[in-house]
Amino acid sequence: MLILRFVLFLIVFLPFPFMATAETSRVFPGEDWEAASPEEVGLDSAPLDRIAEYLGGEGCLIRHGKLVFGWGDYTQRRDVASAVKPWFTHFLLSAIEKGLLPSLDTPISDFVPCLKDLNPSLGRKDRLITFRHMDTQTSCYGVAEKPGTAFDYNDFQMALFFDTLMTKVYRVPLESVDDQVLHPLLTDILKCQDNPTFYAFGPNGRAGRLGVSPRDFARFGWLYLNGGQWNGKQIISEENVH
Repeated sequence: MLILRFVLFLIVFLPFPFMATAETSRVFPGEDWEAASPEEVGLDSAPLDRIAEYLGGEGCLIRHGKLVFGWGDYTQRRDVASAVKPWFTHFLLSAIEKGLLPSLDTPISDFVPCLKDLNPSLGRKDRLITFRHMDTQTSCYGVAEKPGTAFDYNDFQMALFFDTLMTKVYRVPLESVDDQVLHPLLTDILKCQDNPTFYAFGPNGRAGRLGVSPRDFARFGWLYLNGGQWNGKQIISEENVH
């Protein structure tokens, strides 16, 4: 329930901006989100108050590039658990655009050779796992099915995915993923306010757990709702956004 409450802002954040006009969608936050009242952007405060009371936790609503509603401490950074997956996908697609990875269909075993020798009784199926399989939860890592033949929601494969992407593709040690990947390649560009981290449980925790505040997660969403461009700079290609 805590995770649901933390990321619930997406439920109300996502539908409204899709209705933004081309003109209003060009508004981007600077050091802080520009504030407006719900009524100033054509919304009614009363239903939003009821939503906030019902859901609890913390969240915020962005419309036309402005922060128009918030509840709880939406500046607080927390672990978002499985809501990290779009961020993993962003860095996967960005790696391909930067020429660090040939394609989504590159075998993971090109970077983790031991996968070629796993499960001889199953035909060493894991040698066929690709980055696409990892990203779409169809790698079947740790189960009997062959890659691409079944959906298998699997935390073990997500750990392998993140570690391989960061240490083998981006070629940075896990202890440096914030300083060398997350911040310079994304959150610094978006001018995130609350220092997002891939160490949600602190430096002694496991890398790959995203700690981010609702208002900073909203910047990530706003990037994609604007076709991958941020204030005139294309961060991720529009083709990959869609």
